[in-house]
Amino acid sequence: MTITVNTNIPSVAASRHLVSATAQSAEAMSRLASGLRINGASDDAAGLTVATRMRADIASLNQALRNVNDAISMIGVYLGAADEIEKIFVRGRELAVQALNDTYTQIDRENAQIEYQAIVRDEIFRIKSQTTFNTLPLADNHLQVSFQVGVRGGDSISLTFPSLNAGTLMNGPPGNLSETPLNGDYPITALDEGLRSLNEARIRVAGFSNRLEYTAQVLMRASENTNSALSRVTDADYAAETAALARSSVLTQAGSAMLAQTNQTPQYVLTLLR
Repeated sequence: MTITVNTNIPSVAASRHLVSATAQSAEAMSRLASGLRINGASDDAAGLTVATRMRADIASLNQALRNVNDAISMIGVYLGAADEIEKIFVRGRELAVQALNDTYTQIDRENAQIEYQAIVRDEIFRIKSQTTFNTLPLADNHLQVSFQVGVRGGDSISLTFPSLNAGTLMNGPPGNLSETPLNGDYPITALDEGLRSLNEARIRVAGFSNRLEYTAQVLMRASENTNSALSRVTDADYAAETAALARSSVLTQAGSAMLAQTNQTPQYVLTLLR
């Protein structure tokens, strides 16, 4: 080995190793502090690209899940109104059967008609007019809505809410309980038709709600799995990083000691010159 003064090769080599160990130590500390394996594009450019797409998908999946839950809430409002209308139809049918009995006078039938009209006509009208969700009229005019349930533009499903208008459900006017017994069975027929139509509407909408429940489960699983994949790409492995930090710390201390030793080498030349 040649002994020189102008160029201290061992010192240059020790300095290079010290710089490398220091950089490794700083990288390990950065990952341990942030909890992320990728703290910048320079750490893993390809991995960062994948992680960016995954973050966008996760955000979109979570929003789609919120959309589905909002849709389920909207349907719940409609079904609640339908349940109340069912109670009205049941009470109306009870009044109609009561009015058919000849133990009641015409005045009794007219009194029954007052309640019948108040609930079957007026109250159902009020319910269907005021059943709204975010100002949208759910129970009138066959409202058609589209729910965005996925992360792509075409991931949507549509539903038409059947009208809860009394005339539509009963396929005609509700009838009059104060009429003569000859026509007194008409309200019962109309109410039976109303109950049939109401059940059909509820089954259709409730079935759609069940479909949304399954959709919500799929979205939650997709979000969970995508989060898991993102974690494998971006999250730091603390076991590996702490081991790397310990290794780089030892190398940094050893490199500093060796650099100090190599800086003493040129002094040997003074011994040769004595």
